[in-house]
Amino acid sequence: MKLVSVIVMALALISLSMDWYQVYYNQVLMTGNGYTTLAIIINKGFLTGIVSVISLYLSSLFSKREGENSFYKWFDMGIYRAILSIGAILVLYLTVFFELNYQLHERLGFEPAGEMIIGFYNMLFLIALSIYSIRKNNEILSNIVIILSALVLLIYISYYNEQIVAVRNDFLYSTHATLGMYLFHYLVALSAVGLLITLFKQVKKINTLDSEIGIGLLWFTAFIGVFIASAELTHLMVMGGYSADISSLSDSLTRATKIGFPVLWGICSFMLMIMGMRLKMRHLRIISLSLFFITLVKLFVFDIRDVSEGGKIIAFISLGVILLIVSFMYQKLKVLILADEGKKQKTAKDE
Repeated sequence: MKLVSVIVMALALISLSMDWYQVYYNQVLMTGNGYTTLAIIINKGFLTGIVSVISLYLSSLFSKREGENSFYKWFDMGIYRAILSIGAILVLYLTVFFELNYQLHERLGFEPAGEMIIGFYNMLFLIALSIYSIRKNNEILSNIVIILSALVLLIYISYYNEQIVAVRNDFLYSTHATLGMYLFHYLVALSAVGLLITLFKQVKKINTLDSEIGIGLLWFTAFIGVFIASAELTHLMVMGGYSADISSLSDSLTRATKIGFPVLWGICSFMLMIMGMRLKMRHLRIISLSLFFITLVKLFVFDIRDVSEGGKIIAFISLGVILLIVSFMYQKLKVLILADEGKKQKTAKDE
């Protein structure tokens, strides 16, 4: 009976995938008579998926009574229970994803806004999954979540942010996007920050920050954080500089990249330096100095051209103040670096 239950479960999942195809994919392609928009949630595609999730969860729950022994010759119960748990998570994600994607496509009428909401769902799901894996202390699941979180954050900066830009520009200069759609992007940005924080905690729990993976995590976190801050600054400057003339968009983007970014990156560099000194983390200080160097190169090589006199004055004064503060702090920085090296040498001698 237990072996038959495994077979039936496999057949049920195959049937579920066929149902999803018929309910969601074929529904979108149908254009003739008989096409009807599915009701929200109360439709056979979503309800069948939820029932399947419950079935997988209960099967995983009941399988714990078997212990870790095989229940049919070579078939290990521990492996089957892991398959059931992962299957429940995957089916839950796909059930909500297909329903959300379909309803947004049918009812929203503006694709970039729909893609932005899908991105929010993906990041929110990964945050919940990350918290779940931490509580369960499941290393395999944690590693899967770490890889997926890093991938989704990279997709955020390369794709989802472009959809946010499309929503912003359409709201300002067209008629499809609404103010609510644009304001929703703040939830997307916050979810990206939340995912970045949970990713940091996950990796830190498994690896030390002094390891190669930990150092890579610091660089990755700094890069994503600065990108999100830069993107939000751009949105604010574009919204603040709006006028009916579409050329104002180009002017606002120029001001953001040539004036706003150097100031923002200088502030981020300063904050990273403070954190690196307080936490006595050499790599954070290296990241800070690297970011400041990139800011100076960008300012003097690329941004100084075609910028108004007022913009040049603002950028130079802001960076000059930050340079003075950093140079003052560098005296303390040398002491900390020497202290770190002394501790490492002492530890090496003791070993």
